[in-house]
Amino acid sequence: MLVEKIADQISLALENSRLVEEAQKNATRDQMIANISTRIRETLDIKVVARAAAEEIRRVFDLKEAEIAIGHIQIEQQGEK
Repeated sequence: MLVEKIADQISLALENSRLVEEAQKNATRDQMIANISTRIRETLDIKVVARAAAEEIRRVFDLKEAEIAIGHIQIEQQGEK
């Protein structure tokens, strides 16, 4: 009986940990989308919009560089790493 209760508590703790991690990932994604959306609303220039999106994606995912290609336009964003 005691072993089952401990197993249930461990199972619950693991599930809670998973849910917290998922919520943190969702919050990070939502913040990235909000940042990109804000910067998109600031301009109608597609190059500026793509550069802002690439910059946010690079920053959030801690990438050395990110690239967005739209038709024949290619936008790169390099970090300072």
